[in-house]
This record gives sequence, C-alpha cells and structure tokens, in this order.
Amino acid sequence: MTAGATAVLFVVFATALALGGWASAWAGRAIRQYRSPGRTGALLLAVINLFILPFGTALAIYTFWVLLNNDARTLFVRDAAGTH
Repeated sequence: MTAGATAVLFVVFATALALGGWASAWAGRAIRQYRSPGRTGALLLAVINLFILPFGTALAIYTFWVLLNNDARTLFVRDAAGTH
C-alpha cells in the first residue's frame, strides 16, 4: 500500500512540475512577443516562486523589478492598444 501511495505522489508531483514548466515556457514566449497575457502570467508565476527559497525568491523579485518597471509597462500597453 505504501509503494502505491508513493507512486501516486510521484505522478502528482511530476504532473505539477510539467505543468509549471509548460506555463513558464508559454509566458516566456508571450513576453518575447510583447503580449500582455504573457506579462500577467509571468507575474503570477513569480508569486508562486516567492515560496521557493532561495533561488525562486530571487527570480520572483527580479521578475517584479523588470516587469513592473514603467518602461516595460509601456511596451505591453502598446501591445494591448494594437500599436506594437
């Protein structure tokens, strides 16, 4: 019974990590294309990364610093207006 529960946990964690990797790749591609949903997705992923010490926290702080910068905001607002 213990081996079965362990196998189920491995599958659950592997699926969660795969989904997180997919979400990160999607957000990265969307940011490279200056799409607003990519910026929002990256900020949401950064909130989750805050709890992964120490590297996730550093990555989250850097993400906030870069994507909440006024210059970055103007890049993504232009995209929403359809002028980029």
